[in-house]
Amino acid sequence: MKDSDSVDNQFRIGNLQTEIIEEFPPVETITPETPYKKEVTVKNTGDVPIFIRVLAHPYLTYKEQLIPTVTDDGSKLLEVDYNLSDWIDGQDGYFYYKKVIEPEEITPFLFSKVIFHSFEQIETLAGVNFADLKLDFTIKVEAINTSKFAYRDAWWQGEIKLPEVDALLQPFVTE
Repeated sequence: MKDSDSVDNQFRIGNLQTEIIEEFPPVETITPETPYKKEVTVKNTGDVPIFIRVLAHPYLTYKEQLIPTVTDDGSKLLEVDYNLSDWIDGQDGYFYYKKVIEPEEITPFLFSKVIFHSFEQIETLAGVNFADLKLDFTIKVEAINTSKFAYRDAWWQGEIKLPEVDALLQPFVTE
């Protein structure tokens, strides 16, 4: 005697998608101590709630030559007004949004302006003509669903490497 049965199981995987929204009007001439608009937010364009972290790395170039943004004595050549009310600096290169982002929701600004400092130090570094100095940012977002321990596994190899970030995200974790 032989008997068999079958059941079709349908699984649906959530759609994790984000969009970086930034506004950065071109700057013709850089002037020291003048704020320049650079607004960066992230939108959840998927269909599931997510946690995100964002890498925001500013860099200066002069005729395709990289110029350091921090001098040997630790002086910062530019200041970015990171929003540490809604975001936390993980000190690992990433800024972590402190809450869950629902579908179609947009985060508050990660930052909204940049100010240049210490121009004399840049000039001595490379004989820079400021008309040819360019500022750009590498902005990268990483998203993960809110299921239990997903962000720990994806971002920290299953460990709790950033306890302060972990404590902020835990109340939003889903089973």
